[in-house]
Order: sequence, then structure tokens, then C-alpha cells
Amino acid sequence: MRLVVEVPAEGSDWRFVLLNDALEAVQHGRCSLDLLPTATQITAALPAAQLSWHALAVPKQTGGRLRSVLEGLAEEVVLSDTAALYLACANPSFAAADGKRWVMACDKAWITERIAALSAAGRSPSRLVAGLPPLQLGGQAQAWWHGDPESPTVAIQTTEGSWLTQSALLDDNARQAEHLAEPALLTAAEAWLERKVQPLAWYERLALSAGPEQSVIGNLAQFEFAHLGNQSPLQQFSAALQSLMFTPRWRALRWGIAALLLVNLVGLQFAAYQQKTAIAAKHAATQALLTQSFPEVKVVIDAPAQMRKLVDAAQLRSGQLAPTDFEVLLSTWATASAANSKEAPAAVEFRDRDLKITPSTDSGSKR
Repeated sequence: MRLVVEVPAEGSDWRFVLLNDALEAVQHGRCSLDLLPTATQITAALPAAQLSWHALAVPKQTGGRLRSVLEGLAEEVVLSDTAALYLACANPSFAAADGKRWVMACDKAWITERIAALSAAGRSPSRLVAGLPPLQLGGQAQAWWHGDPESPTVAIQTTEGSWLTQSALLDDNARQAEHLAEPALLTAAEAWLERKVQPLAWYERLALSAGPEQSVIGNLAQFEFAHLGNQSPLQQFSAALQSLMFTPRWRALRWGIAALLLVNLVGLQFAAYQQKTAIAAKHAATQALLTQSFPEVKVVIDAPAQMRKLVDAAQLRSGQLAPTDFEVLLSTWATASAANSKEAPAAVEFRDRDLKITPSTDSGSKR
């Protein structure tokens, strides 16, 4: 399960949406931090009201040097002290016009306090995303109506940036955008546009911020928050296992594994059936041999044992020595011990067709 939490600009109410591995909403709501659901992956969505986006000519740098470069470039476009800002770069593939890169800025003290609160509650996020990022080059502008029905707020996303505005301040250029609205604001949006508007609830919008369309922007947990994306081996294994078991892209593999296990199970059952049949056939053959050789036997309990007794009895009646007779056993022992010892045994005992010989040199016994 994946949990997407909207970091509140202020207050203690956290809006969230819980997604399954197909990125479908299974639960949503608003609650205090300690009541947020648990999940294998947590994404923190930063609200548009706390962010600003800037297209900057960022050179190829990494680590601390990149941070210094960003602060230097941001000084020219922001009014605040860059030391008080948290800056993060979008992926190079998510480029602005003229080859520039999008850089997000927000208050460092605010985001540090909020992320620390999430971590302290056991909900440390592995990703930071923007609730209202700019669009990729070539994308159609979008507008989302939300907030107070009396004075709706409209979130604007274009390839030139993203911002919030009031519905009363929209100009005619905004009509060209693709408009979406919370269900309660559909009437107001349609009245202004004079056309149908697609509904989009806040939790659906929040779920989109963690969707594959936003992954091109990259993880905004950078620099001092880079550790958020570092999962332990156990967490990585758990996430991989969850993905393998539930995500649609691995469905064919899951079916293949299930089919392979089923074939193996059927094969084992068939092999066990064959073995059981073979054993039963051997037992039946032994019983048939016993009853054919000794017709007087009417009840078969242990065919080999019964046959051995009957054969011994027949040999005894005919005057032949059986393998368990005293003479045969003694001759076998004499042959086996001739090369090892020429001394006479200390004792010889024959009882119930069992020969026990005690050597004169030790206290052991040989059969």
C-alpha cells in the first residue's frame, strides 16, 4: 500500500489518500498526524501555496556544489534570503523552455518542521513531490477549481510555471486550458466557462501527485532531505515483493509462476499415484504368490513373513536345512571368523532360531 500525505501549510490536520499497488484510492480523509494509516511507501505532497517554481540555467553540478549554485541563481529571482529557502531541482528530462531546469523553492524552516513531525510519528516519507508542478513542454495547460464555493481558488499549471489564483481574476486566456473542478465547484466552473467541466475530487488530485506522470519530475527530497529516499535492505525487499505480488506490470509473471507451481503439483500427485499403484501391485503379486504356493492360507496379513515361515516348515518336514537352522548359522559364522580368529568361542547359545556366540577374547557378541 502507498500513502500520499498532503503536508499542511499550517495547523494539525493532514489530508491523505491510501492507494493500492494499482494506484487506486482505497481510503482517504483528514486526520491528525498520529492517526494516519501505515503503508510500505509514503509520499509527502507539498502544497502549491508554499511553493514557487523558477526556470533557471543550472549547470551540471552535483552535491554541495550544486546547492551553492542553486542559491546563487535563486538570488536573482526570489525576494527572500536564499539561506532561508529549501531548493530542489527537477530531473533534467523535465526541462523548461530554452534548456533551463525547473527549481522548486519553499521555506526551509517550514518544510524541516513538517518532515520532522512526520518522521517522529513513524510516517517518514521516502519521496517529496509537488502538489502543483509546472507541465512538461508540449503539455496542455490545466486549471483545477477547488476550495470555498463562494470564492473558488484555481490552480493553474502551464509549461511556463504553476500558480494559484482566484476565479474572479481569470482572464480569457484561461479558457483555453483543460478545466477540472471539485464536485462542489462544478456549477461555478461551468457557469464561467459555459461548457462542461470534468469533476476531480481533492483526493484524486492528491493521488495524481504520486502517479507515474509525476515521476518524471523526480524526487524533491534532496540535499538535507536526501536520506529520506534511502531505504534499508529490508524496506527495499518489502517494496520489491509488494510490487511483484500486486502491480499490474508483473501480472504475467505471477500467472506464469502460478501455472508452473500448478504443473509441478499435478506432476507430484501423478508420480505419487504411480508409486502407490506400483507398491499395491507388488503387494498383490506377493499375496497371490503366497496363496498359489500355499493354498491352505486363507487370511493374508504379512505375506513375506507368512511365506518365510511356511517355507521353513516345508524344508523342516523334507529334512532340508533352513537358513535359520543351527547348523547353517554356525557354518556361516565359522566361515566369517576363520580369517580373524582361530580360538574357540567362550559360549554358544541358540534360541528361537537366533544364534549368539561369545568370543573368548572380549565380552562382545556376534550373530
